[in-house]
Amino acid sequence: MKWIGDNLKNLRHLHCLSRSQLADKIGLSEQKVWSFENNYAKPDFNEMNKIKSFFHVKPRYFSQPDLLSKADKENINVSAISFRFFQQ
Repeated sequence: MKWIGDNLKNLRHLHCLSRSQLADKIGLSEQKVWSFENNYAKPDFNEMNKIKSFFHVKPRYFSQPDLLSKADKENINVSAISFRFFQQ
């Protein structure tokens, strides 16, 4: 499976988490999260399960470019983008 670390970084930012906070919540080291985000390593099966379960996404989310990476960023009004985070 192809791994796109920016997708993990984007999710982490959308949830307003530092690397350290995410690492604590999913039981990994901050260094491990950093290596995933920067494409130095890919998560193994157990690590992937922790990440996908925490963010409620399917594993394929991390192997496909997100919509913003496909967009023409010069024509996106960043101030018009809003995100909503729903607590469960």
